[in-house]
Amino acid sequence: MQTISAVPRLMDVNELASLWRVSPHTIRAWVQQKRLIPTRICRRLLFHPDECARFLAAGTDSTSTRVDRTSVKVPGGPAQAWAES
Repeated sequence: MQTISAVPRLMDVNELASLWRVSPHTIRAWVQQKRLIPTRICRRLLFHPDECARFLAAGTDSTSTRVDRTSVKVPGGPAQAWAES
């Protein structure tokens, strides 16, 4: 009779980045910002499925630093040049 281990499979940075369709650099940035908590084994960053679920449930939009470029108005930019002609 075989016993099945209940130990979850941990994902490394590249696997998680591929799964979430972001760059490995983004995953490492989230770790540095303490938004995503890895399990460290030696120098490897590994991620438990429960931590991944927690991160996704918390959402990434509330603390995002991305700028909405459509709302930025630059004086003398293309829109102003078009309006003046």
